[in-house]
Amino acid sequence: MCQLLSSNFEEIDDFVADEILHKNIITELVMAENMTIQEKKEALRIKFLEIKEAIQLSREEAKSHVEGQVKAQWAITLCTRRAEEIDGCINDELARKPDLKRELDTTKDELIELHTEVEVTKSKLSSILELQHELSIKMQLSSVARSRAEVQLEKVLKQR
Repeated sequence: MCQLLSSNFEEIDDFVADEILHKNIITELVMAENMTIQEKKEALRIKFLEIKEAIQLSREEAKSHVEGQVKAQWAITLCTRRAEEIDGCINDELARKPDLKRELDTTKDELIELHTEVEVTKSKLSSILELQHELSIKMQLSSVARSRAEVQLEKVLKQR
């Protein structure tokens, strides 16, 4: 990464310096004819500072671009990793789906069987309750008949 930054900075420095130099050579040739040595020195110093500032600005821009690329690459890597995790979860869920379907079908079948058993048991219980009611009525009738028979027996015994 540092090597990439260094390489980019050097290329940018060279390019900016060449561009500025080409533009400034023409300007300096025109200005040099009318200037004193002191003015030429001052003009060169100013040009040097301008070039230095332009190079620094280019370096900062390049560094900013590289940092942006690094952050973008980090975000892409993070998103890719998360997408792979989600794909893994989806694949796990898809793999479990047939097992869950079988389990659901089995549970439905068991529920149907239980419902059928409950209906059969209700039917039997209803029959038993009906029989119990009939037996209760017969027992009451039998009890009344017994009581009458006892009363008649007592009458017969008293008459004798």
